[in-house]
Amino acid sequence: MGTANMSYISVYFILPNWPIESKMLSPKQRLLAHVRILRDRDQSWDTDEAALTPFQAFLAVIRDGRTYLFMVIYTSNCLALTVSYFIPTMLRGMGYTSTSAQWMTVPIWSCGAVFQLFW
Repeated sequence: MGTANMSYISVYFILPNWPIESKMLSPKQRLLAHVRILRDRDQSWDTDEAALTPFQAFLAVIRDGRTYLFMVIYTSNCLALTVSYFIPTMLRGMGYTSTSAQWMTVPIWSCGAVFQLFW
């Protein structure tokens, strides 16, 4: 078994399903947490506002600047992982030493970052 499996198994037995079932909280804290969950659930379902249609939701996402910021951050992360881990391994496989292989990734990194962000 791997570390992830062991973590899942330990979390499964440590974390309660609901605060009302928790043995780590006092009865007063359990009741307070349960009441807060019920109140939050009622507030989130009892809105007088009409729900957005799928097209309105799509337009809201397109108009939100955070969407584009997230896209830039995500693509930068993907670029960083692929270039920094894959290219040096590929260059070492072609016979270059590790130091020269790392230096040879600089132009690839620079061009990749420019094309990834501004293409």
